[in-house]
Amino acid sequence: MRWPRWLGAGVLLLLLPVLLILGLAVMGVDIDINAQRAVVARMLSKQVGREVRVDGEVHLRLGLRPQLRLRDLVIGQPKGFSAGEFLRVGQLELKLDLMPLLSGRYRADRIAASDVRLSLQQREDESNNWTFDGSPSGETDDSQALAAHEVAGIDIRQLDLDNITITFQSGSARPIEFRLDQLDAALPVGSGVSIKAKGLVERTMLYQLNINGGPLADLLHGKPGWPVSAQLSFAGGVLVAQGKLGEKGSALSFGLGAPD
Repeated sequence: MRWPRWLGAGVLLLLLPVLLILGLAVMGVDIDINAQRAVVARMLSKQVGREVRVDGEVHLRLGLRPQLRLRDLVIGQPKGFSAGEFLRVGQLELKLDLMPLLSGRYRADRIAASDVRLSLQQREDESNNWTFDGSPSGETDDSQALAAHEVAGIDIRQLDLDNITITFQSGSARPIEFRLDQLDAALPVGSGVSIKAKGLVERTMLYQLNINGGPLADLLHGKPGWPVSAQLSFAGGVLVAQGKLGEKGSALSFGLGAPD
């Protein structure tokens, strides 16, 4: 039996919108949201309970693998601390994969940040500027809070940090500067975490750090016996530690040595 030509043409016309939507979803569509930067900043301010600004450009691509890229993200200091910035991120990039959502999983293909400046302060009364209330009024909203089990459920395939400077000041003591030149990490769901970092302490002392551990979900859920091994090369020596965290009667073993 031969189908009439008009029927085939009609079916094709009906499928065209579906094919177009599928094509856009796969290829992605760039959305200009720079005019809504203030709205984005207000949403973030509500989440963290502090002033948040987005001083640079914002790029958004929608699709099955959405991407967000923004420049000059700034989080202010909490009340009672010196004026200035708690955190400035020169560039932030987030790439997601929505396909795992079909099975109830969250996946970030890549999270990258560069040119980051973080100022940590602790006062004499032991209050600090890195504790977040979650809302400007200090009230917590359970619907907005990101619980540990939700963080553990995010499959982070690649985490890249470059040019990170952290300063820490306790009371009236002299600030200490810690620089992270590069950090590469993978935090996949269901398998172990891997972290490699290198940088400088006080701008002169080079360090390298390698950490391998069990699944992040086990650590955040407080599961006993979380395996971890770490190697720190610093000041001409090497410190190695391995063991299990949180297990009754467990202990970390340490070893000292010199570079080969």
